[in-house]
This record gives sequence, structure tokens and C-alpha cells, in this order.
Amino acid sequence: MDSIIFDDKITENNYKEFVSKIMDVFSLSSYDKSILFSLEFVESDCVMKLAIIHQDGNSQNYPEIRVDSNESYFFDFLNYMVSEFRNHCEITKEDIVNLDDDHYVAFRMITKYNDLITMDGLTESQANRFLG
Repeated sequence: MDSIIFDDKITENNYKEFVSKIMDVFSLSSYDKSILFSLEFVESDCVMKLAIIHQDGNSQNYPEIRVDSNESYFFDFLNYMVSEFRNHCEITKEDIVNLDDDHYVAFRMITKYNDLITMDGLTESQANRFLG
């Protein structure tokens, strides 16, 4: 599925608009379709993937986007996004897990519709800043 969400490069000037578009996708969530949104930190890149998974197993995958995680605004962007998820989605669980048995962890949020938001590749101190 092609999407305008990922057409623009995320910058300090447009990241709030980008988050608003992500929230629009999450508004489509229901008991018969869930949203998976993952951010994976690989060196200086943040790779974002977004998919809508239907109960029948079909999925709609949006093109991935890469953002330079060394940009000065980047953690403001992440903090804003986490805050918006809390404001727009009914979060039922937040936790920090080590998915890969390495020295990096993942911050996760799960909604009432089993949507999953994952930020993987964070240090434990970075992940703890997101816990509500």
C-alpha cells in the first residue's frame, strides 16, 4: 500500500504533522484489524515500519522510512510521538524488554485493540525516559 505518510522527509519543522498522520492510521484500529508500528535503531538510522493487520491474515504494509537519529530534534520527536499515542490510543500496557539478548532494549506500547508500537535498539536509560 503506497501512502502519503512516508512521502515527506521527517524534519524538525514537520514531525508533528507526521505524528498526526500516524495517529490517523491508528484511528483505523478495531477488534478485527490491528496496527503494527515499529522503530528500529540501527547505527545512526531509525527505520520505521507501519502495517495494518486484518483478522483474516491480510496485511497492508506502508513503505518504510529512515530518519537520521542523530538529528538534534530526534528525541523531541520521539517524546512527542509517545505522548500522542497516550492521548489518542487506549494504551493497556507499556514495558521495556530485551528482544535480542543484547545490550539494547525495546520500549513497547500495546493498545486495547492489540496494536503494537515498538522502539527497538534503545539503551535502557533511553527507554526508561518513555515509560509513563
